[in-house]
Formats: sequence, structure tokens, C-alpha cells
Amino acid sequence: MSSFLTALRRLLPYATASLVGAVAITVSMVYLPQAGKRTAPSATAAAAVPALPAGVKLVIISGKDPSGVRQELVDEWNAENPQAPAHLREVDGDTGRQRLDIRTALKDGSAAIAVLDSVHLSEFAAQRDDGTEGLLAELKSDGTLTNGFLAGPLATCYWKERLYGLPFNTDVGLLFSADGTPEPQSWTELTDSARASANRKQIALQLGPNEAFVVNVLEQMLAEDTTILNPTGTGNVVRLDKWEAALEPLRDAHARGLIVDSESEDASTYAFTKGEVRYMRNWPSQFKKIDGRPGVRRLFGPGVLGGQNLVLSRTTPYYQQSLELLKFLTNSASQERLFRVGGFAPTRRTTYTMQAVKDDVPYAAELLAAVEEARPRPITPKYEQVSRLILNNLRPAVLDGRRIDDSFERDMAEALHE
Repeated sequence: MSSFLTALRRLLPYATASLVGAVAITVSMVYLPQAGKRTAPSATAAAAVPALPAGVKLVIISGKDPSGVRQELVDEWNAENPQAPAHLREVDGDTGRQRLDIRTALKDGSAAIAVLDSVHLSEFAAQRDDGTEGLLAELKSDGTLTNGFLAGPLATCYWKERLYGLPFNTDVGLLFSADGTPEPQSWTELTDSARASANRKQIALQLGPNEAFVVNVLEQMLAEDTTILNPTGTGNVVRLDKWEAALEPLRDAHARGLIVDSESEDASTYAFTKGEVRYMRNWPSQFKKIDGRPGVRRLFGPGVLGGQNLVLSRTTPYYQQSLELLKFLTNSASQERLFRVGGFAPTRRTTYTMQAVKDDVPYAAELLAAVEEARPRPITPKYEQVSRLILNNLRPAVLDGRRIDDSFERDMAEALHE
């Protein structure tokens, strides 16, 4: 197949439109799917990607992917596009450390592409206070570039109505119930079940001093009051009385000793798999780490979107090649691989309805509904400030039973102001 594609690329500049169409159909007909591989040829298979200068690679900077599926996709791109090779550079550390490394790589030009947490896109795209341009290239689209993506994840790729990325994978919290345990249908049923247990600490949440706390607490508050976050991610207004009321059920459950304060998602999964807790809030990617068939359902209110976007450096001289790679990494076949192998929630609706996906991932339909209901965290270049305010004010309120400080409403208004 690779030799055929090479010959095809040489012919394309001289081919008529009808010949190109006929050859593309032939490629589709002779492609033989393999288990865990693509079920259709990539979008780049029928059209040549412009060649890079000798020795140049498209460097993608990303956090660690324990599943290895992202590297598999890069290897596949390289096999199909040897004239425009890519290299995946993974960086260690938490999301804060990764954010700094990605910023440096985009700024100094050592990476053309980044896998960027969706909450950081507006910060990287926005104009600096000194008037200099942001770090990201605006993606020019004829209207087809964004076709097929789910609305929520796609919304996190925009800043000031300009497109700066494509959604690579999304994420949303789910509620896991131990195999054989009835699934609760409300927060009250969940806490009643925990109270009835000999060991009352039966609900694992991630409440450590990091971004996981921000996501978890916003999820719990949205279950009480859906106006806490706007569906668009913009125009959020914080009212202290509403936030206090929405926080109360979680604060009460913690005070009653029903919550396990996990430091990380993996720590929650460990407690769940060891039978130490019967219920766990966690990301979909944790499902593959659990033996048996746990119950999986949406949270009791709109979830909070996570996930990563693929973005381009504003200074890359290889915009067209980079954009083609973005299309490849986000097409339907890649999305299927990312989900089935790595547990990364797809950003395209069609992926959830593929029969192979439904066979492999029993909770796919529930996850799709959760993603469609979920709210983005505030879309603002000052998200890091917003996150710190939530962490510093609401974590003591939950863990120590304090009231939220009166200055919180004013400080959040300043942080959310564009």
C-alpha cells in the first residue's frame, strides 16, 4: 500500500479530477481493516501532503500518554507521509509543569504543534498585555474543518470567535458503582447508601490541592444549581449566596464522613478496585483499569468538560503540513483508536455510534450524553487565576466546613473580566 501511495502522490499533480476520484475510490475498496487499526483510509491517503525540508520533522509536544496510542497514530502518519514526518515529544510533570513546557516550546519554535489542555487555549491565543500576538496560529477554515465535532469540545477551541485548535479528545466525569451495587439515581440516594454501610466512607472524589478539586467541586455544585457555569463558558457571574447554597450538599457529606479525599484519579481507582469504596467519580479512561463490569452513569447534573486540543504555533513555517497532521489526528478513524485503545473520549459524535466502539465500550452511549450535557470551565485567558481562587476558597470550605470568604465574589469578578 505504501508504494502504491507513493506512486499516487507523484501522479496527482498531473491527474484530472475524474482520475483522482477514481483512484481514491480504489484505495477505499482495497483497504483491509485490521483489529485495533483503522477501519478506513486516512484523509491524507488520497492527497499528498507538501514535503518538509530534508531533516525537518513536525514536533508535537504533549503530556505523557501511558497507553501509547498517540505514538501509534504518529507512527501511522509517518508511514503514510514520509515526506512530512512528525515526532511526538512527551513531557513529564503535572498539568502546571506541562503548561509551562508547552508555552516555552511554542514560544521558542521547538514545537510546531501542541496537545494543550482545553482550559489553556484562550490564554495561549490571547494577545499579551504588551500588545504582542498570542502564541497560537489561527486556523483558517472553509467551513469543513470543524464538521462533525461535538459542540462542547469544539467551543473550547475558539477565542474571540476565532478558531485556534481542533479538539483532540474530550473528557467528562462519570459515576462508577461497584459491580453488583445498585446505581444511585440522585445525590441523596448515593449518600443514603454510604451512610447505611458499616464503613461510611464509600464515595471517592478527587479533592487534593490541584485542578482535580476544581473540576470535582464544580461538578457537585452543578448538580445543585446549573446556573453556576454558563453552557458557553463565557459570561459567568459569581454570586456568593448561590455558590454557598450549591456547595452545601458536598460540604455536609464530607462533614458526615462519607467522602474519601483521593489525591488523584489513580488513587480513587485503587481504592475502588480494592473494594474500599463502592462509588467513585472518575474519568472514562479509568474504566480499563477496573476488573469486572462496574456500573457507569452520568453525574447528577451537567459535568465539567476536560480534554485536550491540538494547536499550532503562530511562528511555524510549516502551517499547511501541520494542519494536515491535525486533520489526521482528529479524523474518525483516529478518534476510534484513541477511544478503544487509550480510553480518550472522542470529540466526534459518529465515533460513539460505531458498532466496534459499542462492543468494546459498554458505557459509550452514556458517555456521549454526558459530554453533550457538560459545561466548559470559564473560557478566559486568566483561567489560572480563576482556578486558584476556587481552590484556595472552596477547598477549606469543603474540608473544614468554613464559609466561603466574602472577598470571593469580588475576586472572581475581577478574574473573569476580559
